[in-house]
Amino acid sequence: MSYTEFVKAQFIVHAFEHMATRFTYEEAERPVVFQIYRDDPGELLEAALRLPEKRPDIIDINMGCPAKSVANRGAGVGLMRNPLKVARIFRRLSAALDVPLTAIAVHGRTKEQGLQRRSGLGCHCRGQGGGEDPGHRQWGCQISCGY
Repeated sequence: MSYTEFVKAQFIVHAFEHMATRFTYEEAERPVVFQIYRDDPGELLEAALRLPEKRPDIIDINMGCPAKSVANRGAGVGLMRNPLKVARIFRRLSAALDVPLTAIAVHGRTKEQGLQRRSGLGCHCRGQGGGEDPGHRQWGCQISCGY
């Protein structure tokens, strides 16, 4: 499985032709996952709707990037502060796309924990289109505690 670098949804929406090169891959690299990020459900949807023309096997919403420039704006790991927003994002995207969706988020350790304890929460969300009928779409979320 190959992953593209993660790309801000805003850049896909407003500069797709320029960003399209970031979604270039060889057929031998399949399955290929396009990774995008943003905190705005509408903009994520708009960006995700542009991607199928590049034929991704999966679209991943990045929920793990801890970089302050991403997380402090509510994207990446910053999305974990708002589970209802995450649910809205996946509800909207899975209803509109036939491409499977994923998000992997891991609750990190506190500074005090350092590397002494396993991380506290892992969540792997998956949504997959099921053809024309939205009733056939699948959605699941697994949450596990590591303490």
